[in-house]
Amino acid sequence: EDKQTLRLHDEILAYFRACAGKEYIEALHRALLASLQEQCNKGWDTLPHSHSYGWQRLLYHLEQSGLTDVADNLRTDFDWLKAKLAAVGSSELQRSFSPTPSQREARRVSQ
Repeated sequence: EDKQTLRLHDEILAYFRACAGKEYIEALHRALLASLQEQCNKGWDTLPHSHSYGWQRLLYHLEQSGLTDVADNLRTDFDWLKAKLAAVGSSELQRSFSPTPSQREARRVSQ
């Protein structure tokens, strides 16, 4: 499989995000979501199983675009959970319920 990816150090990524601004970053996430949604016939649970990136990162992009309520609703949508399990397996499904780094930091501060 021919994959072309670019990995950036967290500090460089943070710098790019700061330069771009929150509104622009949210717009990029929304554009990516629109592209993913074009591949869904009726809803997020119809994303093709072959689109592993979409299944693995959908919740992240929803949350980063300000659609946290949609991401939370998917976490309790049986059809979406069943489709994600079939597409990427149980380990990836379990990650859908793991706290994000910012949530982990908030929990650590509160303890």
